[in-house]
Amino acid sequence: MVLVFSFGIFEWFVHTGRLRSARSAFVNPLLAAVGAGLLLADSLCLENLKTVYLVEITHLPLGVLGCCMGMSALARAAAAAAGQSRVGLGLVASAGSDRRVAPAVPEELSVPRSPLSIAP
Repeated sequence: MVLVFSFGIFEWFVHTGRLRSARSAFVNPLLAAVGAGLLLADSLCLENLKTVYLVEITHLPLGVLGCCMGMSALARAAAAAAGQSRVGLGLVASAGSDRRVAPAVPEELSVPRSPLSIAP
């Protein structure tokens, strides 16, 4: 119970800006992803097959959701460290490139118009 509260307080310090280190934002997402991976990788040596099945069938969705949560939080922390406000597949696809290309905007959308004007 103390460990859960300490992780919560640590994450609160990160979100409120009391911990200003860039690495501190990656601690909880990494621990969540590693913990979920360990939950997926565990194996049980029990004699009762029904118990083994029930434990494994409950660990699988928890591990998969935990890995997804950990990786999404890690991507969000990486985007915040890079100064981006949104996380998406574009961040993942362009993770190693320095080039940022703005999408082309059609000319009719780039001209400011009055809301009352009628298009020709």
